[in-house]
Amino acid sequence: QLQFQCIIFYDTPAPELQKTVESLVSQDLPPEQIIVIRRFGCEYSGEKIVEYMNSVGIEWKIQNITRPMSDRSCIDIVQQVKPKQYYAIFHSGFELPKDTFSLINEAVNEHMLQFAMISPNSSDNGMVVPSAIHQYYQGSFEQTLEKKIEEDGCKQNIIPITTICPNFPK
Repeated sequence: QLQFQCIIFYDTPAPELQKTVESLVSQDLPPEQIIVIRRFGCEYSGEKIVEYMNSVGIEWKIQNITRPMSDRSCIDIVQQVKPKQYYAIFHSGFELPKDTFSLINEAVNEHMLQFAMISPNSSDNGMVVPSAIHQYYQGSFEQTLEKKIEEDGCKQNIIPITTICPNFPK
């Protein structure tokens, strides 16, 4: 089975974060780790996040962002420390279908689908990237990972999330 690390961008009220975490924990194939990126200027307490995350039963960590930076730069920071096989990106408040990771696992392990990236939906949720690809292209340093993949002639290896997970919100 594939190993997923989920990254949640957090700057909304706590119930929104809990919705997203609960939808991750209840996956048919739950993630190995959840990383909460507490965005610069987030007014919600880190202590409350710690208290809540201690109760979810999955490895987790918080990454506090101390200056304004793009989401992609935040991902680059997170991917420098013990990345899992794949990472997936979500924003707090998003609830993903229960079969999201099992469908991706099935596509890769049973249908032998190879991809450089699964592109997110219109609300920028559901991007999935093999950590080896992220490392190969040095993340989003200087330009986005998508742009680097396209310039490398591999645009066909960027697959929309709804192609693999038809019930994923568009």
